[in-house]
Amino acid sequence: YTVIDTQGCGAASITVNVNTPSYPQICISMVDSTSTHNIIVWEKPGSQGTIDSFRIYREVASFFTPIVTLPYSHISMYTDTASNVNPNTSSYKYRISTISNTGIESAISNVHETMYLQVTQAAPPVANLTWTDYCGFPVTKYYIYRDAYNTGNWIKIDSANWGTNVYVDQNAPTINAAYTIEVIPQQPCVASFKNPVPMVINL
Repeated sequence: YTVIDTQGCGAASITVNVNTPSYPQICISMVDSTSTHNIIVWEKPGSQGTIDSFRIYREVASFFTPIVTLPYSHISMYTDTASNVNPNTSSYKYRISTISNTGIESAISNVHETMYLQVTQAAPPVANLTWTDYCGFPVTKYYIYRDAYNTGNWIKIDSANWGTNVYVDQNAPTINAAYTIEVIPQQPCVASFKNPVPMVINL
């Protein structure tokens, strides 16, 4: 910065160091077991340092908009319960940042995007599945699960390589069978209150 006094007598250059907090990365963004809400999970750094809180962004009309700011003590998992968010009609993109104890916000993280699965039955009970790619970490396979009678008993019936977004279940036992697609992150996700602590949820 260059500073000039109010009398115009001189100028001086000074260096101002701003400690911008490091930003976390989302571990995974997913849809809950009832296909009602999106869940975002991130891992906290090894120590709190100067982090005061985490801010989560969702893409709204092509712009990332902050939707919630959570204290560091909050479990590193958030369920997006906004009334205008419906995982049965679209995929959603999320990012995250940290806020320091002096109010400085970090850069925001890379994008993670949920998957959107559609199931159609042109010739019941044969089910045609199409889904959007997961965005956020490298995916090698999609794992296809079926709940044949909507009893909560999910069974893996097949898998598809990345780049394949279509699957036909020729052997669906009923027209009411439900489906879900799974991806597995390269590293396990650990949602914690503080890191490291014994109170954690492994996903």
